[in-house]
Amino acid sequence: MITLLLNILKNGMDFFIKKQTIEKDVHQENAEGQIEVNKVEIEKNTLHWRNFLGFVLTLIILYNWIIVPVLDAFGIVVIQVPLGQLLQVLLIMVGGS
Repeated sequence: MITLLLNILKNGMDFFIKKQTIEKDVHQENAEGQIEVNKVEIEKNTLHWRNFLGFVLTLIILYNWIIVPVLDAFGIVVIQVPLGQLLQVLLIMVGGS
C-alpha cells in the first residue's frame, strides 16, 4: 500500500516537473521567435507601421515633456496628452511586457 502511494506520488511529481519543463521550453522558443521577427523588422529600411508608431509616440512624449513646459513658462496654456496607455504601448514595442 505504501509502495503504491509512493509510486503515485512519484508519477504525479514527474508529471508536474515535465509540464514545467515543457512550458519553459515553449516560452524560450517563443522568445527566440520574437527576437528573429525583431531582427527582420530592424533590417528593413522602409517606413513600416512599427517605425511610424514609434515616431508618433516619441513625438507625443516630446510634446508633453518638452514643448508643454516651455510654453507654460511663457504663459501659453496648451492641452497635455494623457500618457498612461501610450507609455504601455511604447514599452511593449521596445520589448517590455
